[in-house]
Amino acid sequence: PEVLGNGYEGIETALLGNPTWSWLGLLLLVKVASVCITLGTGGSGGVFAPSLFMGAMAGGLVGTTMNMLFPGAVGPVGAYALVGMGTMVAATTHAPLTAIIILFELTGDYRIILPMMIACTLGTLLSARLQPESVYTLKLVRRGTHLHGGRDANVLRNIPSSEIMRTEFRTLPMDETLVHVLQDVAHDDEPAYFVLDAEGNLHGVLALQDLRHVLADLDDCGETLTAGQLANTGCRPLAPEDTLDTALARLQQSHREVWPVARDGTLLGAVHLEDILVSYRREVFKRDMALGMHDAFSNEERALRTIGSYVVTEIEAPARFQGRTLASLDLRRRYEITVLVLKRRGEGDEDVIVPTAETEFHAGDTLLVMGREGSVKRLQRE
Repeated sequence: PEVLGNGYEGIETALLGNPTWSWLGLLLLVKVASVCITLGTGGSGGVFAPSLFMGAMAGGLVGTTMNMLFPGAVGPVGAYALVGMGTMVAATTHAPLTAIIILFELTGDYRIILPMMIACTLGTLLSARLQPESVYTLKLVRRGTHLHGGRDANVLRNIPSSEIMRTEFRTLPMDETLVHVLQDVAHDDEPAYFVLDAEGNLHGVLALQDLRHVLADLDDCGETLTAGQLANTGCRPLAPEDTLDTALARLQQSHREVWPVARDGTLLGAVHLEDILVSYRREVFKRDMALGMHDAFSNEERALRTIGSYVVTEIEAPARFQGRTLASLDLRRRYEITVLVLKRRGEGDEDVIVPTAETEFHAGDTLLVMGREGSVKRLQRE
């Protein structure tokens, strides 16, 4: 009976009574089972009170063990149970300060603060290492919403740099003098130039901001400084398969507008900040549209909806998709198809997931896809 409801009677016994080791262990195991059964079958229940209960039982187990090994030399079992409660709350919610403050309010005893702070911090660090999401954010992640990065920001993880890179770009040889570089700059509006070595491999990037510090000494060094000396050689080029969130991070860190895309030193193209922003706005619009259209599709109605030369329809995820990620399937390149929304039967209801590149398909998933009608049919046939 102690595991039913909020379990506060069992917690009180662990804190104030003289519980036995076997009693604490039994309640801990049964509470874990009861919470899993209740939530797993769609029943009503929370996770905060169970975390307090399980923390009290686990802390009491440690306290009982320590009192058996070192009688009279350690604190009472109730103190260990109290620290265990705070640690379990901190670890499951990834909120150590919340747990510390709540437990201090419960006790009003400053002596418990130091062990509480140490235990809650260690518990949170270990929990975050084992599971990056808390009990509250894990289900949101399964639905495609990442609170840390923001759902909209995650749309860039689906797009490789090769999809938007420009293959027309300006290059300079390493021995080009500063005077000639400035002549080139004066006759076009390129934000950056790519400096190539004698073998034609990428040596560095020369942006307008790299020229500012030498303009004052142009008369003295205009004929001696070369593009190779002025270029920024520390920018690690993107690979074609690197996604746009990686490209955006590098542009932000370096305060630049253009970043090279290369393979084994060979320059393949350039990613521009303005192109990333255009792609971002397009993807956000498509996902907002997809979520808005989701309600228009029932499980019984899967007719094609025409949008210009494209169609939007629901299909069952083919069996070969099971266990694979959206990135590994590469549907954009192979079929010119975009997966807008993924529907999955979850804990008593239907989860609607806006997929990312790392989203893994399960058996029974339903996909809302957009593409040309022939491409959609080809995907279903193969």
